[in-house]
Amino acid sequence: DGTLRPDCAFDTPGLLGVSDSPPYFHDGSAATLGDVVDYFVRFFAISPPPTSQERADLIAYLRSL
Repeated sequence: DGTLRPDCAFDTPGLLGVSDSPPYFHDGSAATLGDVVDYFVRFFAISPPPTSQERADLIAYLRSL
């Protein structure tokens, strides 16, 4: 019937074109995609942290979208 479920109450933007919209975060505190990746590695306490190659691969993927 088109009624939104509670799980759909937020409109989360996609990642398409994410590399075209710096700075990042609501306050512009992340100047680059690398800053974003580093923030989330710290925020989620990812252990072990990604290697420099994994980090570079993730950033390259995000730029390709």
